[in-house]
Amino acid sequence: MLALHGVAFAYRDDAPQGYHVPGRHLGFVAQAVETVFPDWVSYDAAGYRLVAPKGFEALTVEALRELRTEKDAALAKLSADNLDLRRQLVALHELQTTELAALHAQLAELRALLAPAVADGGH
Repeated sequence: MLALHGVAFAYRDDAPQGYHVPGRHLGFVAQAVETVFPDWVSYDAAGYRLVAPKGFEALTVEALRELRTEKDAALAKLSADNLDLRRQLVALHELQTTELAALHAQLAELRALLAPAVADGGH
């Protein structure tokens, strides 16, 4: 179905009787439809192609259902990836907090060790 392209058109003034319906119309180009769904195209007595989509509604509903399934699967994967990234972020935050606390403790120990030397003027 994705090979088909909807077009806007107006019938030419010289269109055969019964075909000339004034105004703008939406539809498919018969020659393009014929390559994808040949059973949708028939010919009139003068050789004009006529498009009569057979089962178009059912195909459209099934295409929408397929798109919905694909979208739902993609959304589920994104949600799972998002959850995994959130868990990683929490773990990294916890690791950072732990390591920062350890560094603060080491810094305090170094200051305590250096305090006598600093108080003595570095001797």
